[in-house]
Amino acid sequence: MTKKEIIKKLVLFSIKDKTVQNKIVGLGIVSDTQAVMLKAKTGFNLAGYKRVIDKYAIKHTLKKHGNEKQEKLRGQIAVTEKDFENIPEIVQSQNVIFSGKNRQGKDCLLYEAKIGNTYYYVEEIRTGKKAISFKYTV
Repeated sequence: MTKKEIIKKLVLFSIKDKTVQNKIVGLGIVSDTQAVMLKAKTGFNLAGYKRVIDKYAIKHTLKKHGNEKQEKLRGQIAVTEKDFENIPEIVQSQNVIFSGKNRQGKDCLLYEAKIGNTYYYVEEIRTGKKAISFKYTV
């Protein structure tokens, strides 16, 4: 199964599932090449880290950023279910435009990618779990 297919399946699950239990899926390990580029751009050594995405992040994103009217008032385009399938393309090292800390003091990476529209995507670095995860609150 491709990363896009894994994401699509998780998005559909996230929309249908009404339980409070989270579901986390892996999108692979940060490649050596990408780890070198991320280290050069951000200073973070992410070699061997796994990239993950979860149900909570998807649900939050659709709830807070999926309404066309609200996003239009913000000068943005609403996130759609299909947009999540662009994540593998967005998280290429060259797309990192900022690294810093979120409100919880965790290190984060901000990506920007133009794939038709301009996409912004935030990942939180979870050193204890050696993971970088789609972050739904900054």
